[in-house]
Amino acid sequence: MKKISLIVAIMATSYNIAYCQQHVITYYDAFKKAKHEDAYLDATGSKHGKYIEYNENGTIKEVANYVHGELNGKDTKYYDEIGMVGSSIMHTYGLASTLNYKNGVLSGLQQKYYDDDDAQIAYTKYVKVEEFYSNDTIKWKKTYDQDEKTGRRFLSMWAYYDNDVDKGPATVECYTAGGKHYAHAARNGRNWRIPNPPELPTKIEVNCMDGEMDGLYQEWFANGQLKNSCKYIKGKKDGIEKTFDEKGNLISSDTYLYGVLIEPK
Repeated sequence: MKKISLIVAIMATSYNIAYCQQHVITYYDAFKKAKHEDAYLDATGSKHGKYIEYNENGTIKEVANYVHGELNGKDTKYYDEIGMVGSSIMHTYGLASTLNYKNGVLSGLQQKYYDDDDAQIAYTKYVKVEEFYSNDTIKWKKTYDQDEKTGRRFLSMWAYYDNDVDKGPATVECYTAGGKHYAHAARNGRNWRIPNPPELPTKIEVNCMDGEMDGLYQEWFANGQLKNSCKYIKGKKDGIEKTFDEKGNLISSDTYLYGVLIEPK
């Protein structure tokens, strides 16, 4: 019985050593008026639990959660900057990003509201970039923008990744004052797109394979009349390319052999 009690006591002590937390607060100044970090540490001195970092002016810079020294769960970051807008000084503070971690690596949906590379006045209160990670490996990325005239938010790019390699934009959207014009291209499969500006063909359909045109390519006029038709193989024209006018009259018919124009005899 004593032996069992001793084992339980040892286990309880080990548990307390492993999981006991020390609350540590650091300051920017010796008078402890400007808080720097508010953290919990485990028995080894590693961050364990809720963590808050402050800017020197008192605003929150980051709120995160650690498990024995590794980020786990949501990591929210804020920006606090002073910049010039014309001849005026402007102070801005806002949400910069909401990231998600699992065992110290990015995992799941990541949202970025403010890009450090952008100008100070370019900050917007909506998500500018969304990324999805699996075990620290990016799978897809969406980039958003805002129409200057209407203020409407829209998806400007959607890219897929394979082993951190960009497979090319899957979706590109842009807006004009005359209405919505958007383009669509993808790595694999049949895709359609409406280019911008509107004086270009109103519709294009194209087959893609591994980021290159592969299969039938077609363009249409605004009246629905087919403008151009050609087959591609691995990004090169192959076969007969036909071009029509807006009334459907054949303008030209050229033959290609894997990207090389075959002159008629």
